[in-house]
Amino acid sequence: MMNKQKTDLDVANETLVGLKANITASDRKECPRSEAMIIQYLKGEGKDLDTAMELIGFFRKKIEDRRRLLTGA
Repeated sequence: MMNKQKTDLDVANETLVGLKANITASDRKECPRSEAMIIQYLKGEGKDLDTAMELIGFFRKKIEDRRRLLTGA
């Protein structure tokens, strides 16, 4: 049986699921997208690659900024 090649959207959804544990309530509030949309994408059920990429960029920056504070960098 051949494995179906993952689309970029599949990979983006997996990435968002992986980020979920480090996304705070305030991160969600600051995000320009609706709470319902954020929840859908963080469950790995995103439908639009551009939106998924926007969310990945937004949440990764929030997480990286917090880590810099935590490590004193």
